[in-house]
Amino acid sequence: LSDLKTVAGEFEAGRLAERVDTSRRNQEVVEAWFRYASDRPKTLVFCAGVQHAYDLAEAFRARGKKFEAVDGGMPKKERAEIIHAFAQGRLDGLSCCDLLVEGYDEPGIQCILMAKPIKSQGPYVQAIGRGARISPGKTSCLVIDVVDNSGRHSLVSLPTLAGKGDGTGRPKGATNGSTPVVKPGELVDLLDLAHIQMRAEQVDLFGRGKIVWRPVGDYW
Repeated sequence: LSDLKTVAGEFEAGRLAERVDTSRRNQEVVEAWFRYASDRPKTLVFCAGVQHAYDLAEAFRARGKKFEAVDGGMPKKERAEIIHAFAQGRLDGLSCCDLLVEGYDEPGIQCILMAKPIKSQGPYVQAIGRGARISPGKTSCLVIDVVDNSGRHSLVSLPTLAGKGDGTGRPKGATNGSTPVVKPGELVDLLDLAHIQMRAEQVDLFGRGKIVWRPVGDYW
């Protein structure tokens, strides 16, 4: 992908789809899903183009799985019926390109299959977030990344998740000055991270992040 141009912060869509939507790569995507997630209900697949979404759905159907694709140009009623079937559990998976991202809410999704290289952080976090909803009986969501998005990006830290981050992984209002250390056993409001400095263990949220917790005396 190194020679692809960037358009509006993302890989140029047409040429990206040409590179990614190949029979060999699509079969590798299907194999990865069978290896790691075939027992998980409701897989959402993010694709590099509309045709890529249909080609991947067909590749899954060829292996006996119930996958469908949706796109913004199909009749609204047809699209709604497919999405409803997915919500009811009548489909194993649903594939799309830039359609079911921001605003789409299906709590039962238990697998996110990343088949589209994403260059910017925001869409990546939005895509992973489709599987982060809580649902009865759901204990986890598996993310299968076949395009190295996890190598380009890391998921946000707790301050950002709590609405306190500034995009750098630091709490809003954080300074280099000393702040009180939370004592073991002390109850704190985890959302009030701008006013405390916490003891912490290093956590890898799809990591490779630039920020690492290190002990400095009694501080981290």
